[in-house]
This record gives sequence, C-alpha cells and structure tokens, in this order.
Amino acid sequence: MEVIDNNISVSLTQSLRKIAHGLDCQSRKCLKETGLTSAQLLLLKAISTMSESTTKGIAKSISLSPATVNVIIDKLVAKGLVERERSLKDRRIVHSHLTTLGHKTLKTAPPLLPMTVMDALQNKNQKEQKALVENLQVLADMFELEPPMVGAL
Repeated sequence: MEVIDNNISVSLTQSLRKIAHGLDCQSRKCLKETGLTSAQLLLLKAISTMSESTTKGIAKSISLSPATVNVIIDKLVAKGLVERERSLKDRRIVHSHLTTLGHKTLKTAPPLLPMTVMDALQNKNQKEQKALVENLQVLADMFELEPPMVGAL
C-alpha cells in the first residue's frame, strides 16, 4: 500500500473546508430568505421527487439518519410545509407529502448551491458534470468508511 503524501492530505483538507464554508454561507442565505435551513430545503426537494416518501426512504436518499429526518419533518409539519399520512395498507407506515405552501416555498427557494457554483457547473458539459459528481461521491464514501468512535460525545 502506497503512503499518502502529506501535501495531498493538506490540499484535500483545505478544499473540503472551502466547500464546507461555501455550503454554510449558502445555508445561511437560504435561512434568511426562506426561514428554512438547507437541510430542510433538501428534505423538501427529496419529498417532492419521491412517490413513496417514508422517513426511511427520505433518510436514505439524502444521507441522514431516520431520527434526524423525523425531527426535520416535525419542524416542516409545524410550518405547514409538509403533512404526514398513514398508509391505508399498513398503519405503521407514514408517508410525508408537501402541502401547497410546501410546493410554493420550494419553487421560490434559492438553490442549495451558491450561484457561482451553479454557473460554473452550467459551463461544464454533461460528461464533466457527471465526472465531478462521481469523484465527489467517491470522496464522500471514503468518509463513511471511517469507523465510529466508541464513547465519543
């Protein structure tokens, strides 16, 4: 196994910090404009595209735990953006759906990524966009390989 050059580790960390900062700034912009966090907007987008939007399915699609998704849905229900409905076939299953206000909010919400990123992506061809997404997914998956820390709070 080849040893990773420390410069690569530093460069990756710096790039990831830039991305995290950019996402944080965009999340604050979303909060200011809509009263919703980027996680709440991401969840609204997920619900709007799913035919069977269970908590487990939503959680899997946006890489959050079902417990976290449940808390976010509670907040969206309180804001009148989402409603829950029990399945007629199995009362244990609960589906989430956007309300009219939820659809309207989603249509007028700012993008989840900063406009500078959206514009730069539009200047890339589809093959380049796909390669970028695939490479970021590989990197993101590497973080999921990290074993959980025992006893860490």
